[in-house]
Amino acid sequence: MMMHWAINDWNLSPEACRPEGTQQIDDKAVQTPFKDGKSIHLTFPEADCPSRFALKPSLVEEKSKLMPTRVISKRSVFVSQSQGGYPSLARVVWVLKELEPENWIHNGGTDFAVQLKPPSASDVLGKVLTAEGTYTHWSLFNRFILANEILDAADSAGAEGMSFFFTWMRLSSTKQLDWYRNSSYQSKDIAHVQKTITQRIADKARSSKDPQCRFFARLAVAGLPRGGGDGDAIRHGILNIMRENGIKEGHRPGIECKFLEAWHQKLHTNTTPEDITVCEAYIAFLESGDPGTYSRVLWENGGISREAMANKWDRKIPGGLGLHTALPAEVHTPSASSKTTGTG
Repeated sequence: MMMHWAINDWNLSPEACRPEGTQQIDDKAVQTPFKDGKSIHLTFPEADCPSRFALKPSLVEEKSKLMPTRVISKRSVFVSQSQGGYPSLARVVWVLKELEPENWIHNGGTDFAVQLKPPSASDVLGKVLTAEGTYTHWSLFNRFILANEILDAADSAGAEGMSFFFTWMRLSSTKQLDWYRNSSYQSKDIAHVQKTITQRIADKARSSKDPQCRFFARLAVAGLPRGGGDGDAIRHGILNIMRENGIKEGHRPGIECKFLEAWHQKLHTNTTPEDITVCEAYIAFLESGDPGTYSRVLWENGGISREAMANKWDRKIPGGLGLHTALPAEVHTPSASSKTTGTG
């Protein structure tokens, strides 16, 4: 197994910091083999690594439980200090590479990272504002990936860092920030990353050394979906309706229903908590046969209008419901909607 690593935000590490056997892979990262298959020692200047610390095997195991691949055990990354200085160093980032067969292991959808010195709240703020304000391709999924990335830094920055983190998550949950901006993702992927970030923030609420950080972590986790479960539940339910009732699906011929086709495509690329409300409203329509019931449940449960869905959403859903079908048992379940985006 190899450690594929760099400093800061995937910048090439200074040669003097690289252990024996390290090879440069490209202009961003190097790879270092584990000594005796168990450990790697990285040495950095005292000015950049103020105290000796280690990422111990138990912590690697705990973090790796969030991975979809397998648990990594009995491997350590130790960081210590030396004389001299590299003022630009802030943290070490890495992923693990298994050689035979080749397999890349990440930390719950993001990179492993340890800080070489406590980050400031302005470091955390700068990363978020850059992403939220300048990225042309951005979504709820990308936001949760970044949240996973900077959570430890926000906690290390103290109350100022975690209070900003909570504010950021709160603005997201109330839709003051974009949920999708020229970006697509699959429902199973956002279900996984939501589960990861929610579990990690819950852990901060329990174990952060700063009581104020624990307080803001509790506030943040209260507004997050739990994630996990069957992230494709609603989309599969729609496919069942379409196939059982001969409704056109992609290139497969059948009765045209623009609503179901458009909603299925949105779920395939931009699943959000809004789809919980749409699912509840559509089930109400199937039970009643009344399009007015659909509109009422949309508004009462989520403050969503059919006009907004048809004209303002990035993945627009037509207002017309089309064919009224019989209600399949697999759609008529409370868990079908809650699993897709991990709420409930």
